[in-house]
Amino acid sequence: MDEIRKEGALRLPGEDNAVDALRHGQGARQAALEVGTGWARLGGVVGEIARGAQHGVNYAASGVGVPTNERPRNLREILASAEMDLHNNEVGFRAAAEGRPVDLRDLQTAPRGRSR
Repeated sequence: MDEIRKEGALRLPGEDNAVDALRHGQGARQAALEVGTGWARLGGVVGEIARGAQHGVNYAASGVGVPTNERPRNLREILASAEMDLHNNEVGFRAAAEGRPVDLRDLQTAPRGRSR
């Protein structure tokens, strides 16, 4: 997965936006081609759980004065972000299965409840 992240759009900054959507779609497509969709999907889910847990720690720590590197996020934001990322991963998996590029029109570019 580290090799996958070193390529193209996967290096661009951004979270919960069009760049993030493209990174997830392209990354999932490439991962599916390299290790298979099952393993790629598992890696994506585990990654979202780990990221959500870290955001949860930051959220909890922010209430007791512990400094964090990121803006604290509440549970609703954490889940909406994970849902967006997992949707975009699925777009990439479908593209890999169909032997085509990621269709940018299928990507979700903002978490539900937030304008694109």
